Amino acid sequence: MKKLIYLLAALLFIAPHILGQKRHVLGTIDWAKYSETYPQSFISDSTQIGIVTCIEARNDDFWKLMDYDHPPKNHEIIMRNAIKELGNNTFVNTFTETPAYFLARNITRANAKEYEYRVTEQGSKAIAPWSEIDQFDEPFFGVGMGGPGEMAVLGNYTAPYGHRITVEVRRKDNNEVVSMAIVEWVSIIPSLNRVFTIDHMNEFFNDLTHGWVNRNDKTIDLNRLKSTENSLIFLLNGSITNKSQMDYELLKNGKIVIPWRHNEFDNNFIWLKNLPHGAYELRFRYNVQPEHVGKCDFVIKPIWYQTTAIKIISGSLLAVFFGLIILVIILLSQKRKNNIEAEKLKHIQTELQVIRSQLNPHFIFNSLNSIQSLINKQDIVAANNYLSEFSVLLRNTITDIELEQLPLVKEVKILETYLNLEQLRFNFDYQITIEDEINIYETEIPSLLLQPLLENAVKHGLSDQKGTGELLLSFNRIDSNMIVVVSDNGKGFDATMTTEGFGLKLVFKRIQLLNNILKNSEIKYSINSDQSTLTEITLTFINWFA
Repeated sequence: MKKLIYLLAALLFIAPHILGQKRHVLGTIDWAKYSETYPQSFISDSTQIGIVTCIEARNDDFWKLMDYDHPPKNHEIIMRNAIKELGNNTFVNTFTETPAYFLARNITRANAKEYEYRVTEQGSKAIAPWSEIDQFDEPFFGVGMGGPGEMAVLGNYTAPYGHRITVEVRRKDNNEVVSMAIVEWVSIIPSLNRVFTIDHMNEFFNDLTHGWVNRNDKTIDLNRLKSTENSLIFLLNGSITNKSQMDYELLKNGKIVIPWRHNEFDNNFIWLKNLPHGAYELRFRYNVQPEHVGKCDFVIKPIWYQTTAIKIISGSLLAVFFGLIILVIILLSQKRKNNIEAEKLKHIQTELQVIRSQLNPHFIFNSLNSIQSLINKQDIVAANNYLSEFSVLLRNTITDIELEQLPLVKEVKILETYLNLEQLRFNFDYQITIEDEINIYETEIPSLLLQPLLENAVKHGLSDQKGTGELLLSFNRIDSNMIVVVSDNGKGFDATMTTEGFGLKLVFKRIQLLNNILKNSEIKYSINSDQSTLTEITLTFINWFA
């Protein structure tokens, strides 16, 4: 049973060959888009064995470019000599990266055992060593005398630009090469021949129709084209027969003004018309090799009244004229604004002066009450010390009453004097800390802004602590901000309730007024109290060190 299965499988495999069915190996290639190259002997001898090379037909349009950009190379000369000797070889250039197909005419299944083929790159690198011919097809194109018939398929190959593929067919009995085909993938970079202006149309037509004649026409300076030379014809080397073969792009001052497009003419020149003045870059390429781009830079000078100097002069005059008008308007507006700001500032300063004048009597009144309290207690020594400290404090406050801000070192001295006085009454401890990064001599602070906060902490927080009270005043710096914190361990209060203290009201009102006149700075405050053992008032001087 197993032998029967093997026999059926073998019959299925060889049936197409027995029945003459053909196996197509080239797929569905559109041969109408390909160009065939074959030996000249095919024209007169339909029995001649030779290699047929098929490349894309659009390559045919670029053959004449070889006359300009690619002079014959050594291997081409060798190939031509071989053609003379054997008369059955071909050589063709291709300009696209698509593969070339190789077929052998008059080698069929019937005689394929008599031949073998080899494929090499650059004449030395073996792509396929000498191999049996075992693939066949019947392409639909003509090759000289007689119909195409069945041909041996030798494969399709491609190579980098500047490289060539060589395919050889030889007889097995004597190793005689009966046919050879070479395809080279040629890099073509479009190059500029000449540039013509509208004033040189006669020279252009002469060059176009009699390009082989050597002329000594004057060369145009592309970096100094006159404003009237704004219609230009760029003649490229080579020969173009269809506008779709060549694309171009135009940039002005580094910006694209004409994106890539097909040329307007079925020829090897590009005609740009009525270009405005500026610096240009023309780019051009062949569509078969868009990665290879030729370039030409040129500059069209402006008309005299479009020149930079004239524009600068006229622009300057207009700018001066309108600038004077705008300046007058700005000055009048600024004067009016300054008057309004001055009045506003004067009003705010008056309010601040009133607040400061209210703070001093309030402070003096509280101090005198303290002295009276000490006298009533018959504490004559403490009362005398209080009077001595109070006189120093009073002298400092009266001296600085006109100053809105004081250096921090002086303000802290006044606050220390005040706390020393209050210590005589209520027996508490206090500490003033200043971060090292704060310069106490250069940093200023609104005068007597903190004193009501300390007074409030002593009077309402520490007065009932009986020697256990602690007060902390700290100055810290975070980036460009100064953070001042007044905290005590006395009984707290509800921070959400409106304070009834006269001194605190004056402080917060003063802060609001100061924020209206401070430039690039702002003072913010917050109150935190847990209503039991902590009260903390924080003042944040934003951008105080900026």
